[in-house]
Amino acid sequence: MLYNDPQDGTRVVRITNESFFKYLKTYLDQGKKIVFTVSGDSMYPFLKSGSRILLKSIELNDVKKGRVVLAEINGQFILHRIVAVSASEITLAGDGNLIQNETVEIKNIWAVVTEVLDRRWNRNIQSPFQLFLAFVWYIIRPVRLLFFKLWSLFKL
Repeated sequence: MLYNDPQDGTRVVRITNESFFKYLKTYLDQGKKIVFTVSGDSMYPFLKSGSRILLKSIELNDVKKGRVVLAEINGQFILHRIVAVSASEITLAGDGNLIQNETVEIKNIWAVVTEVLDRRWNRNIQSPFQLFLAFVWYIIRPVRLLFFKLWSLFKL
């Protein structure tokens, strides 16, 4: 489906996820960078649904704690942050997730996010400041979980 984006008037093509990821992999394998729009809030507050991001093919030196990557897990695709690296597997977590982590083999990581393309400015998601904020946000997960449980308890 082809239409004009209501925000900036650019031409947009809507295709199925299956087709999209097939083409995405082809372009990444050719060394091209890809821009796409985030869907879902598992990476909130650092990436929101509707955020535009720039992806590049993953390289071994990109596999570091704090990096946001696109990975395939059981035929599903997720965009989450690396929170642990071992010799055999990578642990990922969504910034907006309070408990859940995923483990994946490095061969199932397709790409790394290099920038967030905001309307006002482009943000380097790998800058030391952004990585520090993400680290703090991750380690306070238990406090965030407690806060949301209390919030739901008293929110009538």
